[in-house]
Amino acid sequence: MPATIQDIGRALNLSHTTVSRVLNGRDDQFISMATRLRVQDAAQSMGYRPHRIARALATGRTNQVAVWMRNMSSAYDAQVMRHLLQQMHGDRYQAVIGVSDLITEAKSVAPERAAVLPETFWSVDGCLAFEAAPQLVALLGREAAKRLPLVGLGGAHFVSAELPEMDYVGIDLRIGTEAALRHLLAIGCRRIAFIGAVSMADDEPRLATYRAVMAAEGRPLEIVSTAHHSRAASRDAVSSHIAGQGCPDGMFCFNDDVALGAYRAIRELGLRVPEDAALIGHDGIEDADYLDCPLTTLVQPVEQMTSLAWGALHRRIETPDLPPQQILLQAQLVIRASTHR
Repeated sequence: MPATIQDIGRALNLSHTTVSRVLNGRDDQFISMATRLRVQDAAQSMGYRPHRIARALATGRTNQVAVWMRNMSSAYDAQVMRHLLQQMHGDRYQAVIGVSDLITEAKSVAPERAAVLPETFWSVDGCLAFEAAPQLVALLGREAAKRLPLVGLGGAHFVSAELPEMDYVGIDLRIGTEAALRHLLAIGCRRIAFIGAVSMADDEPRLATYRAVMAAEGRPLEIVSTAHHSRAASRDAVSSHIAGQGCPDGMFCFNDDVALGAYRAIRELGLRVPEDAALIGHDGIEDADYLDCPLTTLVQPVEQMTSLAWGALHRRIETPDLPPQQILLQAQLVIRASTHR
């Protein structure tokens, strides 16, 4: 049986209150550093394991943070989650993970099941919403969401337009997208296609920027609509598009998974990257650098974004009345062989 606070107190001839204050990280000027070290050493050697519910009652904290995402279907989603978990584990927090697409699917099958899922968020100290803050607020209710320490992160349009009063660490997708398109124009591309899911809104920053740049250059739009933002869907859509309309000589893809699917389609049709089609992705996943023709892509600053977001949430938990902090980062265009001509 694991040791209790009372066991440690008896072993060290200390009150269980003193032991509790040390193990719960409470500041107390009457507890010396020597005593703190004795308690921590004894807790480790005696196999003490904190009782989460008791600690939450004593401290008002659960040391759990919710991570809310739209989905977890892409390599980029997994990359962001991994960095967030590293940040949290380093500070001894655990994650409660919610995925809005799963909630939507559950509602379509069994509304009574979906209705209870957000209740897990009432037991957390705060929440990080990755490109899903509006969906989370809709589920919890705006007033309830205001009482929850909440930080949005990801594409700035996912948080700033809908919830201007909240903390967020955003990435400006428009500037990077324009840089990518200008690069395709500079290497001589005449037909530049945008590859992305049919479900995108017209004001999605990558799509909106593509429309604006093509209009400014007097170029026709060529949008290849995929069923969703996956490698398989992109491969199918690009194959069909090339078979029916020929191959665009430049392609800007919604994300790197879409670009990898497009790359496979181009090669299967006996065409070459970049000679027949220059190709640019978006996000900067590791796979993009491991093709036989490495992929030019917009690399998002994932480590910086997750670190800043975690720091912002810590501050919001400790000081709920702070004014909202809003940070905007930039992606970096990394040029590789897929656009070298």
